[in-house]
Amino acid sequence: MASWLVEYMDALAARDTTEKSQLAIIENYTQLADRAAALQSDASRRDTAPAEPISSSPSPRPPKPTGKEPRGKDTADNVEAALTQLRADLATTQKSRAELQAKLEPLTKELAALKAAGMRDRRKIEGLGREKAVVERKLEDRNMELKAKAKLVEDVQDEMLSLNLQLNVAEAKSQKLRDENKELVDRWMARMGQEADAMNERSKWS
Repeated sequence: MASWLVEYMDALAARDTTEKSQLAIIENYTQLADRAAALQSDASRRDTAPAEPISSSPSPRPPKPTGKEPRGKDTADNVEAALTQLRADLATTQKSRAELQAKLEPLTKELAALKAAGMRDRRKIEGLGREKAVVERKLEDRNMELKAKAKLVEDVQDEMLSLNLQLNVAEAKSQKLRDENKELVDRWMARMGQEADAMNERSKWS
């Protein structure tokens, strides 16, 4: 697998992981906000509850001090502590979200660059594929042309060999005929010489 494709797949996986992490953070943030709103609403209802009407009967004796804080104060303290914890959790979550967002931005840019590079590479690959197909067709044509020319050369060589054989046979026949003709001429000349000599001899005795 090509290196750019591996990097592209890694970037996609990192993006998916980041998005899933953000979804968890958003859900956590929403839950914290709901809890904070519920606690604030509960505290508001307790603070704004109407006071009991003053009775015309004689005032009761004040309760003896027991050394314990009122229940309402305990609830308010608990709500305040919960709100403080929620605010701290919210701040931590916001910080984590900011960090993830900071990591997401370069990943998004890198992913976009990889996508652009992938598109350029894909177009380049398609162009090279078309060029390769053209070259392959031309090469096939050249191979067929070479085969045809090689066959033609072979045929010409065979024809030349056949012609050479025929020429050799013809030359042999011609030489044989020349030899036979020379022999005939020589024999005829010898005969003519003998006849001439005989005629000369006869002419001397006549």
